[in-house]
Amino acid sequence: MFAGMEMSAVLAVSLCVGAIVTIVIAIINWSYVNAETFEVDDRNAKTIKLGKFEFKPKVIFKYAWIVILHLATMFSIATIGGIADAGWINGFSPNNMAVENMGGFLSWFLLIVALIIFIGLPVFLTYLVGLLVIGLPRYTKKISHIIFIATFLLSIGFWLNYMVNYEANVETTSEVLEQSEERELLMFYEIPVQQVSGSVSGGSFIGTGNVSGSVFTTDKVPYVYINSEGKGKWDSAPAAESEIIFITEEGGVPKIVITTYTEKTIEIDHNVNKKNVIEENSWCKYYFYIPKSAVQSFDTE
Repeated sequence: MFAGMEMSAVLAVSLCVGAIVTIVIAIINWSYVNAETFEVDDRNAKTIKLGKFEFKPKVIFKYAWIVILHLATMFSIATIGGIADAGWINGFSPNNMAVENMGGFLSWFLLIVALIIFIGLPVFLTYLVGLLVIGLPRYTKKISHIIFIATFLLSIGFWLNYMVNYEANVETTSEVLEQSEERELLMFYEIPVQQVSGSVSGGSFIGTGNVSGSVFTTDKVPYVYINSEGKGKWDSAPAAESEIIFITEEGGVPKIVITTYTEKTIEIDHNVNKKNVIEENSWCKYYFYIPKSAVQSFDTE
């Protein structure tokens, strides 16, 4: 995928316009272009005088038609073929290859062979397919094919330079946002946590989950909190995402702090000064602030 939404839009529009031109010019080339298309009869063309000027409309029209055919064909080659191969070659840029770790004649020889196979061959096949699709065999002049090949190679260089320079100004960064919600706790694992003193009978805190005679699964931490209406309400938190912070009776009110973390991967396109969120992940952490005297010590056996 091309970096940068604006670059992707430019390439997409260019490819769409190029596809339309390719369809039209392919029909014209295969249906109407032949050797006679490029033959201009200057001698027998009718001359028209306009004041001091003399011109041959048929000759002018013939040359204009030849130029239009070449320009349309060149545009098709430069967009469809040029963008496709530039995008392919861009994936083999030095930034994506460990060229600095190479050494010795054999390594460089293998690199050249690989480049010929993975870059040279696709480029050749692209032009060959384009030649047959667009109808380039209908152009009988050698100069036409020289122009088309030069257009193809120059367009690859143009689009590749455009992609490399654009991507150099696209930065990918990440940020983490936090949002917290506090709930006042009444019970934690069926253990009252308001104004608690002394010890609480029962099994280990987290293990079998056996507290005050009730069994809870170890992957959930049940608790009761005071809702906005002042009533107690049951809820639970994933044990793997929960942490306990012990407080003294004078150190604060027992509570649970639910913190939602949102990590965003942001693409900053400095070419057009735009930001775009390309990936977003969220997760929650549950922090239980409870009196230390409300729970037993962990079983170390």
